Amino acid sequence: MTRSCFVAALLLLAGCGDLPIPWPASAPRYSGDQLDTIREGSAVRTRVLNELGPPDLRREHDRYWVYQWTVYRGKFVVARTPATSERFLLVLEFDERGVLRRKDSAEPRGGKREILTTEPATGADRYCTNAGLCIERAVRIVSLTDGRTILAFRNGASAVTVAPPAKAKDQALGENECQLVLWPDAKDWKGSRGLPLQIDGAAIYPYYWIPSDAFIELNVPVGDTVVRVLSPPDCGSSSDCGVFVASDDHVECTAGQRMYIAIGVVRDKRENPSIALRSVDSSIGQSLTAHLPRVLPPEDPPPESNPHCC
Repeated sequence: MTRSCFVAALLLLAGCGDLPIPWPASAPRYSGDQLDTIREGSAVRTRVLNELGPPDLRREHDRYWVYQWTVYRGKFVVARTPATSERFLLVLEFDERGVLRRKDSAEPRGGKREILTTEPATGADRYCTNAGLCIERAVRIVSLTDGRTILAFRNGASAVTVAPPAKAKDQALGENECQLVLWPDAKDWKGSRGLPLQIDGAAIYPYYWIPSDAFIELNVPVGDTVVRVLSPPDCGSSSDCGVFVASDDHVECTAGQRMYIAIGVVRDKRENPSIALRSVDSSIGQSLTAHLPRVLPPEDPPPESNPHCC
């Protein structure tokens, strides 16, 4: 018996509860040699796909690919489960030719990279690269490898934002389309980390997650469009998801129109809250959103899914 195991056994006998002991770390999703073969300026998407498999998140017509994995360390004496977990995020950016422009890691902002597995799970952490791309809102899933409930970023449920003044790829409007530029009105959503929006005619997934300090641009069919704020099913009663006002409002636009809309909250005589879409003058809307991160809407899921992503 090693010294650490012997000490842990004595403490358990003394009634100190389950304790972690040193244990070899789990294998990472990719080896250092694999990652080294993915070189900026030469690797193309097909090479990356063959080497790393499909990405976990895709954004802006495959301009951005995100891969995630978790390394576990230590082990609890009684439960025999991992003691700590550490999340890693690899962000790849491709140019218009499909050649890798930038390879970067996303680091936690305001949180810890390595946490005890006994700590309460939270999806609040935001991971950002030095270039200003951030991923946030991990959701609870059941790991297919060992059946444990873990947190993971998901292509549809999680948010990816780019910091200003990142240039967006132009979203060509169809003959019968208009564009909505939406953001949470800061004064009405204090204490909330974001909103789950469902927009008629625009969503590939059940909803879009909009961080409270960001905006999103979406093309929708002309005419009347319903915008809903939901309480998504993966939140349940958890406070991790913030405060929601489950309601809807309407907006009407014409072909080729670009509308700036702040998402606010109003209350009736009984103090029941509901959302209110507030149209903003174009010049004011441009000024407001110029300093906000832009949400990159999720695209179609990857052609394959990797059950060992997290």
